[in-house]
Amino acid sequence: MPTARAHHEDGIRGHAGSLGNWRNEGDRIVYEWRGKVLDRRRPVELDEGDLIGFDVVAIDNDGNGNAAWVPWGPAVSGKKMDNNRVGRLLLGPSDLSAADAAVLVSILEAWNDGHSGHNVHLHNLEGLEGLEGLGGLEALQKLKHLENLEHFEDLGAEIGQLVEQLVEHQGELSGQQAAIAAARMAGEIAAVASRAGAIATAEARMAGVEARMAAADQIGAPTPPMAPTPVGLYMEQRGSPGYEVMHTIAKFCGGCAIILAIGFTAYLIRRGGRQPAPDPEAAEAMDERISRIESRMTDTQDVMIALSEKLDRIDDGGRKGDEA
Repeated sequence: MPTARAHHEDGIRGHAGSLGNWRNEGDRIVYEWRGKVLDRRRPVELDEGDLIGFDVVAIDNDGNGNAAWVPWGPAVSGKKMDNNRVGRLLLGPSDLSAADAAVLVSILEAWNDGHSGHNVHLHNLEGLEGLEGLGGLEALQKLKHLENLEHFEDLGAEIGQLVEQLVEHQGELSGQQAAIAAARMAGEIAAVASRAGAIATAEARMAGVEARMAAADQIGAPTPPMAPTPVGLYMEQRGSPGYEVMHTIAKFCGGCAIILAIGFTAYLIRRGGRQPAPDPEAAEAMDERISRIESRMTDTQDVMIALSEKLDRIDDGGRKGDEA
């Protein structure tokens, strides 16, 4: 389901995990949203009449075949619009089948008042045809060579084999099956790439802290405290005086993986939609491979949790040494 950043008129900012749906009414598209707005980690009381601004846009056609962005909701004063897209997500089936609709989430960052925001694009899968120009099919086959995937032993090879399997059986899969499979694969690739970057950052930081502590122990000096950095998809940095916050969401390769997978999805849907009934064995084999990759993602999360806990212990030790 779409997730958006919200800005409260009183300056409260945070994360809004929202439930979104839309429907056609004649020549109009009606959007429905609901969700909690958080001030950092605390819920915000919302009353009737409160003004909440979301960066939500719909992809429309300007009449000449070009995509037009149609803003929805009030703008936040002083906001910078940074169109560098670092992540796109194609959701699988929910109330709408994967063959009928798609949701693309473009993440914006670098608001000048410390906010971050999302743009949510909703349109039919037919609107994805232009993405094939990115060379989605050919480029997606090269994803197994991503350096970040090498951090997880043979996981990169697993994803590479899945790509090859999808390509091999694309003519035997129905359009909807191909869309679902490619969407799941795209999510796993993006997760691997971003988690790899986060873990690499955490390991480098941990090694640096341990080296400083070892050097301090040798000379008998207390270790200066080090501000904690959250480990995960959101890397937070605070600066004075206004607690300016910038969220780095995923890495460039993770965003590219999502974009390429979307192009691959459109390609498969057009190819697969003209074919007869899908091959059950091919679909079952592909699903098993995807399930193995999802299982490996759980191991990745365990590694990140362990690293985060170790970093917290190191930071606590440094602060206690400084107080002593």
